[in-house]
Amino acid sequence: MFREKKPFIRGKIRHLGFFSESNNLFNNSMLKGARALEKIQTIEEFNQLVEGKDRFFFLKHSLTCPISGSAFEEYQKFAQETEEKDAYYLAVQESRDLSNHIAETFGIKHESPQAFLFKEGKPVWNESHWRITSKELKSI
Repeated sequence: MFREKKPFIRGKIRHLGFFSESNNLFNNSMLKGARALEKIQTIEEFNQLVEGKDRFFFLKHSLTCPISGSAFEEYQKFAQETEEKDAYYLAVQESRDLSNHIAETFGIKHESPQAFLFKEGKPVWNESHWRITSKELKSI
């Protein structure tokens, strides 16, 4: 029996009122002049950051949560407006081991979204949910 093929759609996907990673918002293709945020996926990559950077921002976020989507947009806006070159992130669904590692290593209860400022290998500031705004990040 002949079975009709359905088109495979790839590219821009909109979830719960915010853009997902699959549409390259995270890679800045849609934001003119935006700075790229670097995705960290493994404990090893994260440990290299902690050991190699005196100061950096880090965001843990969910790919399916609208609050997390808003926080990511604010985080990216902050990085763009301040030209912050040391801004990194992880997607909890893709890097759960790393997310748990950060919570356990630094004794900070996991939340998503959750933003951190690390200095000299330790988190000196963290905030979560609606409190992650470009304005708040700039005030640190």
